[in-house]
Order: sequence, then structure tokens, then C-alpha cells
Amino acid sequence: MATKRILQINRELQKELSYLIYNFSLPFETLIQITDVNTSPDLKSAQVFVSFLETSPHKIKESEILDFLQMKAPEMQHHLALKFRWKFIPKLTFIFDTSIAHAQRIEELLNKIKKK
Repeated sequence: MATKRILQINRELQKELSYLIYNFSLPFETLIQITDVNTSPDLKSAQVFVSFLETSPHKIKESEILDFLQMKAPEMQHHLALKFRWKFIPKLTFIFDTSIAHAQRIEELLNKIKKK
């Protein structure tokens, strides 16, 4: 289980990364949400779980979004280093959060059953 300090760092990272991504000029029309952040106890790495909502008619692959975010990770880490005076700024790894998509699929199946 994460310590109180790590939980606080996770919340701060989630808040700041959400702000940074919101202010990026994204090359695609989509809304990106940080659903969770898991920082290692030594603060050297953090897994950032993201989900997205498409706002454009053409399909965007999750890999495109993750590649874009991973490309912007050094820029985000630099901003975090300026904002927070921590001994280490975690190396960010972006992971697509499948829990929301899974929940939507379950809801669709339940609605399908309900209609029968």
C-alpha cells in the first residue's frame, strides 16, 4: 500500500499533468483525462493512466495518443521540475486505462439484455 506521502504526490501529479495536457495543442480532436497516477516509492518513475473521449468523427487509435503523450513526457517532466522542489521528478510512463472502456462495454451489454 502506498504511503500518505506517495498518495499526496500522486494527487499533485494527476492535477498538474491534467492541466498540462489540457493546455497542449493536441494534433487530434479528443479530450484526454488522467484517471490515475501510481508513483514508485523511490519517486523515480510514475505510471500515468489515461483515457480519452473522441470529439472528432474519425477514429483515433489509443497508440497515437500514448505515443504523443510519451513524446511530450520530457517537456512535462521539465515543467514538473520547475513547479515542484522534489529530490526526484518521476519518469512518466503513459498507459491506456481500459477500466472505463470495460465499464462502457458492460453497460452496453446490460442495455442489450434489458431491451430483449
